[in-house]
Amino acid sequence: MGTEGSSGTAGSRRGYWSFAVLASALGNLGQIAGARHNVDEALQRKPDLTLAYPEKTLPTKYPGGIAIYLNGLRKAQLPEA
Repeated sequence: MGTEGSSGTAGSRRGYWSFAVLASALGNLGQIAGARHNVDEALQRKPDLTLAYPEKTLPTKYPGGIAIYLNGLRKAQLPEA
């Protein structure tokens, strides 16, 4: 199992989600430049991505359970709406 014969890089084959999760984590760690880079990558794959999208669509067991995730994305400067 290798990447022989595949086109593009691993990053180009990933969807927006992995970049958004990494952006949130880096934002929460205060690594804003890296967080912003990953937000940009996520927006290239899903241009309509805003903070409203995960807030409405992510399942959570607890009220406010995605607050930390959203806070990281805010720090990474993902648009609110």
